[in-house]
Formats: sequence, C-alpha cells, structure tokens
Amino acid sequence: MPPDEGAVVDFPRVPSMEARVDFWRHVYGIYSENEIAFHDPSDMRFIYRVVQVPSKETAESSALRRKAINLEQGQTLKALKRLSELESSKQLFHQIKPEQKAAMTQWTQRCIDEPVMCEIYERTKHLAEDGTVLFRDRHIRAQNGLRERFIKGYISSGAYAARIRRILRGAGLPDSIISLAFLESLMQIDAHSWAGAVGIWQFMRYTAGEYMTVSEVIDERRDPILATHAAAQYLIAARNEVGPWPLAITSYNFGRAGVKNMVKAAKSDQLDTLILEHKSKRWGFAAQNYYLTFLAVLDLVQHPHIYFPEVEARVDPWRFDVFRLPLEIRLKRFLEVTALEQSDVSALNLALRPQAFEDDAWLPYGYGIRVPAGSGEGALKKLIDWMTQQKSGEAKSEPKASGEKYKIRRGDTLSGIAHKMKVSLSSLMRINKLNKKSVLRIGKRLKIPQDGQDWSLELSSTEETGPQDYRVSRGDSLLGIAHTFQVPITHLLEANDMSMATRLEIGQVLNIPQRTFGYSLIPSAKDLQIWKPAHTQDGLSIYVSRYEESLQPDTELGFRFSPAEALPLVNWVKP
Repeated sequence: MPPDEGAVVDFPRVPSMEARVDFWRHVYGIYSENEIAFHDPSDMRFIYRVVQVPSKETAESSALRRKAINLEQGQTLKALKRLSELESSKQLFHQIKPEQKAAMTQWTQRCIDEPVMCEIYERTKHLAEDGTVLFRDRHIRAQNGLRERFIKGYISSGAYAARIRRILRGAGLPDSIISLAFLESLMQIDAHSWAGAVGIWQFMRYTAGEYMTVSEVIDERRDPILATHAAAQYLIAARNEVGPWPLAITSYNFGRAGVKNMVKAAKSDQLDTLILEHKSKRWGFAAQNYYLTFLAVLDLVQHPHIYFPEVEARVDPWRFDVFRLPLEIRLKRFLEVTALEQSDVSALNLALRPQAFEDDAWLPYGYGIRVPAGSGEGALKKLIDWMTQQKSGEAKSEPKASGEKYKIRRGDTLSGIAHKMKVSLSSLMRINKLNKKSVLRIGKRLKIPQDGQDWSLELSSTEETGPQDYRVSRGDSLLGIAHTFQVPITHLLEANDMSMATRLEIGQVLNIPQRTFGYSLIPSAKDLQIWKPAHTQDGLSIYVSRYEESLQPDTELGFRFSPAEALPLVNWVKP
C-alpha cells in the first residue's frame, strides 16, 4: 500500500515528550484491542506489561475482560511494590555486585517465584542507565490497543478522505490535519461519545451550533463533509486566538478559552512546560496528551504502508450527484416523485437523522440533496415535471388554516414548531405573517396550516431581500446570521470588512448585503465547467453537479452556509 496522499507538514515536535508520542504510536499502530498496556501515566517510558485479555464482543466476554484486567492490574501493582522494596535495599539485579553470588542466586529464584515482577524489571531495566530511579513512587494506568479499529477507520475513510483533504487545503490548513479526525473518532462515521459528541470530528452540540445546523431532523455533525467545513473554521479561529499548532490542536480538546487561561496562568506557551508544571483539575491526562497523541496518529496516517502493510486497498471514494431543491417538499413525497430508494438517499445524506425519514420531515427550499451518481438530472426532471403539473392545477400560493392552534412555550422555535406539527416552515410563517426574525412570545397561539400542502414554489413573501442593518445579539455567530438572512457568508464578511476569525460584539451593527432571489449558497471554484444547465422548463434553470473524486469543488453542502460565493443553481423566474 502506498503512502497516504497529501503534503507532509512538520508539526512542531516536543523532544522531551517523544516517549509519549512513541507510546501512542504503539497504542494506535501496534497493540491489539485485546491487549492491555499497563504504564506510568506521567512517564510513558515505563510500560510495565502488555497482557492479552478476552474480547468484548458479548456481555459475557466483556465481564470476563473486566475481571482479567482487574486481576492483571492487581498483580502488576503487587510486583511494582515488591520491586520498589528491592530497589530501596539495592537488591535489583543491576544493583548487585559480581562478587555477591548469594544475592545473584536469590534474584534468579525470585524470577522463578515471581514472574510478573521479573517481567516488569526486564522491560524497564535499561532506563536505569541514566540514573533514573526505577520503581519508587510509580503509578499505573491501563490502556487498551486500538490497532484493529484504526485499520477499520482507515479503510472506510477512503470514501471521503480525499474530499476532507481538499476542504482543509481550501481553508488554508495543512491537509494532514485529517489526522485529528482519526484521533477524535478513529474515522468511524457513526461515532457517538458518552458525553454527546457526534461524528468523525466529535462536535458537541453547543460547539456545533456556532458552525452548523443541529436540529430535530438535521444534524450536520453526522456528515463527514459538512462537519469538516466546521472543523476547519474552528481550527482557523484557534490558530488566530491561541497561536502555535501545539496549543491550537490542544484547544480542540481543552477549549480555546481554557488554553488561553492556562497560558496566562503559567506564563508560558510551551507545551512541555504546561504538561510538567501547570496543575488544574481540568488539565488532566487526556488534555495533556492530546497534541502528542495527534503527532502519533499523524505518523500512522502519513505512513500506513509501514504500520499496516496488510491493508491493500481502501473503500472506493463516494460518487454522487447533488442539487438544491427548487421547492419545499416532504421527504416521502420527494422519494415518491423522484423514484429514489430511501436507503440510497439516507446513505448519501448523513445529516438527515433517521427521525427525518420516520417523521416524513420537510426538506426546505434550496436544501442540498445528494443522490446516486447518474440519477441527478433524472430526479430533477421528475421534480420539475411534478411542479409544473401542480402549478397547472389549483394554485397553492397561500396556505389555509386548519383550525388548529399551537400555544408557544418556552424554548420553542419556528422550525421546531413546524416539525412538531408536521407542517412546512414557510406555510407556518406565511399564515401567521411571521419572518425568520420574528420574536416568539410565550403564550401566544399560532395558526396551523392545513396538512397536505407539501410544496412551495417560492420563498416566504415576508422575507426581506434588500440591504439592511442587523444588531448582534447574545449567541449570534457569523454563520448563523448569514443563515438567517440567506446571504453567502463571503458577501456578509466582505460587506463588513471581516474574516471568519473576527469576534462579534453584542450590540455591534452589521451591514446585511442584498440577497439575490433564488441563488444557491455554495462554494465557488475555478473549474466551473462541471456545472451545466441540466433542464430548463417553465422559467426554471436547473444546474446539477456530478461529483467524481478527481473533480473540484467540494460543494455538497446541506442546509447550511459555508464560506463561499453564490452560484446560480436554481433560478425561479416569476411570471
């Protein structure tokens, strides 16, 4: 297997911490998941033992595994205590002088009677050459190997790794930052931590809200492509706020504010100094070793042919067509009209939660939908034909009230209410004369439109399209504001002379540029020849992008707004 693609970038190494990097290389690249390494957490040169334990494939074997680990850890602790006693009395083998023949014989007998003790000594005795005290005040930690899981993630990530690298390069980052996703999730596309972090980049919900959409039916953390755009934005901001790569990458685990506060308290921005000298409850084992683990994973990702020679090939790259919906439509209706399989649409549109299919959720106007390669033009034609048939029948320009009303509760949002009541967001807004900036008042009752109105040819008439001002409120983000006003983020940045790293201040007034009706908010690219008119009917000009791994750009965005230019993807020409 050849080396992984991508330019090699020299991330700063910390010579005094190289033993930790080597330990993590062993964890990810050498130790099996059924091997447990008992080591000293503060001095990882000391790997006392590596033992085999049962797998955790079943509940029964998992229980046996826990018992085995506890047993082996107890034996290791007992042996360390014994070694410390012998070291204090100068009875370790390297402390015994040649003329002390009785002591030599006694040591040989000890190794027969206490094999665990002798095993630990043999593994660590070379460290005594520099005068290191071997066994006094030693601690122990158990770490299982991750080799099989790393290989599994490496193989499966062939589907999207090249795209991720292109996104990172396009953001001005080294593409080898992809190693951070391996560290976070082992590139398991369905990764979900006990703390609630989701996806290959393991975004928590509160952090994800700053960069992408997380709602009842759409969770862009689940999509490796969309989440990579968000991770790139985070890392750009981290580099600007906390400085060098060791700290910027550490902030992905410890938080930007946490790193800045720690550097200020320690009066040092050197990672080795922070690891050895800074003390706080939050600055624990995982945070201290985060960047060092990244370096280890980076070595494996850059040289898989050395660490995983048995891997001959990776999963084939994703290939699909993508287009933006020219109307608002329910999921089941979309599948029915386009004759696409739910399994295919679900597999390609990972940001759509399973609940979206179960609840027959609304797909909003302009939503970027991926479909199997070669089916994009046909699916769009079917949608356009269906829209034309609907338009030739009874007009549905204004929704009708169902007679049902909804009482607004604390924490409600318009999109949440629309999802709960199974109606379209645009219909809900139109019938109540609301827009996306409207304030929901607790206790007010909203009219609910009639069910069955599952399409809309135009955006809500209450939306403003001209230039305007907006005053920043608590919780706002640049992407969120661009999302609200449906303008490309690059236009918003340019209009206010900002960059993605600019911090917003509460009360700050932003200039919202004019929105061109019907423009799709997607990244621009130099080679736009891959965009072509695929179908024109009744004033609709449809553009489809067919994605092959060798082509650019990565424009397969969902219901989100990425640093991008606007390309005319769906233009609705009003009669």
